[in-house]
Amino acid sequence: MNRFERFTIDMLRGAKGAKEAMHILTFQFAAQYEIEETFIRERLVELHTEKFICLSAWDGTRDRPLVDWPNTDYFFNYASDGNHKRVRLLLRGAEFLENLQSPTPVPESKPQIGFAP
Repeated sequence: MNRFERFTIDMLRGAKGAKEAMHILTFQFAAQYEIEETFIRERLVELHTEKFICLSAWDGTRDRPLVDWPNTDYFFNYASDGNHKRVRLLLRGAEFLENLQSPTPVPESKPQIGFAP
């Protein structure tokens, strides 16, 4: 597993364990996984777009999902709450995690008919 896959899985698991939403700082993940912050942000947007997570941020008045912001750069650079972003796990992300934990079923071998050599 590469560091991008590890980040993705850890992000989804962290969101699953959060009470309501997991609060994140993208620069901390960049340092932790040794991935450029722009790539961390790009992956978060992909996960949001693919409906694995819901990304949101506080605008000073309310928590707004990514789609309500003018663009992703504005979203990630808006610092009204210290650049904290919120991540909530969605159904598709939960299913992905569940499939990771479930081993692939091994087909049962059928007994051969006839005499053993």
